[in-house]
Amino acid sequence: MVAVPAAIARVGADLIPSELPTLGQVWTALRSPDDGTLVLRVVTLVAWLAWVVLSVSIVLEVVARLRGVRAPRIPGLYAPQLAARQLVSAAALLFVAVPSVGMTAVGAAPAHAAMAPLVVDATVLIHAREAETGPASPVESSTYTVRPGDSLSAIARDQLGDADRWPELVDLNPVVADDPDLIYAGTVLRLPAPAAPPASVAPTHTYTVEPGDTLSSIAARELGDAKRYPEIFEVSKNTIQPDGRQVTDPDVIDVG
Repeated sequence: MVAVPAAIARVGADLIPSELPTLGQVWTALRSPDDGTLVLRVVTLVAWLAWVVLSVSIVLEVVARLRGVRAPRIPGLYAPQLAARQLVSAAALLFVAVPSVGMTAVGAAPAHAAMAPLVVDATVLIHAREAETGPASPVESSTYTVRPGDSLSAIARDQLGDADRWPELVDLNPVVADDPDLIYAGTVLRLPAPAAPPASVAPTHTYTVEPGDTLSSIAARELGDAKRYPEIFEVSKNTIQPDGRQVTDPDVIDVG
């Protein structure tokens, strides 16, 4: 953007005179045939105007991309703004591609690098085993970089498995909310997190009360600890006994 005005100033005509012409000089210039000076000044003026319009369009597009919104549309400047949008999108693709290449180069370790000894803490293994049976941690949403020819429905079909889920992309990405039918290559979209798997239900089994049974004896025989009888009482409160009553007293249970 700096080289263009420098070239115009060097090659084009000087639009700002060093001194104001007199009326006589103006009258003489109007009556004299043009020697090419007027044409050169017109071309220079048009070049300056084109540079200013394109520069303003690029600045507006860059600011809009940084803020995550759509650049305002200026009446009569559709073509310059379209060109600026394509230039900024191409530059964004370069910025996305170059860091990934650099990270790959840095991440490659030499084959002869010394291996550090592996030290495992027993408490880490214990916590890891507990985590296997604990609730699943929330899954963070991933991202997708828009490519030429993409649409929200196509992205939803390929990334989410259902083209009709494209409104979820709009909800997560305000940058495409104004016009979901128009997305630009290089735009980074957030993707919804996949649905969490249903929580596993602990298996249960039943036991038929026999003569002489108590909740503590059942807990000792079935659960391995007589003190766990309150657990049996809690899960059996809605159980209908043979006499038609529910279990309301842990010391009173009917046979059968």
